[in-house]
Amino acid sequence: MSNQEPAAVWVAVADLKPWAQNPRDNAKAVAKVAASIKRFGFATPLIARPETGEVIGGHTRLAAAEKLGLTQVPVRWMPGLSDVEAHALALADNRVGEEADWDESMLADVLRQIDSAGIELAAAGSSRTTCE
Repeated sequence: MSNQEPAAVWVAVADLKPWAQNPRDNAKAVAKVAASIKRFGFATPLIARPETGEVIGGHTRLAAAEKLGLTQVPVRWMPGLSDVEAHALALADNRVGEEADWDESMLADVLRQIDSAGIELAAAGSSRTTCE
């Protein structure tokens, strides 16, 4: 990919297919991701293989888009990956973020700011219903 190509393009949902052997169960997160997409739009594109349409990263975003009735989603194409490379990237896309920790005090402050601005905490990905 050259620097002249866009980082993501809009692709029909029907042209994408989830990785059938994806070991991650995303079902619990779909409603929260849908709330975030509804409020903010797509901040992060899906990652997919142009040769097959297989989704490498963004299975939850795809399911949320389908829940919202969207017909197109932003996709970053990753051409030339083998099956094994694509699946290794899929695991990394999900697992790397799990390595980070939260500063609970700072998180509580940010959630209070979001709540006081009238933004639903679910749209910010929070499982909390209050800031306490």
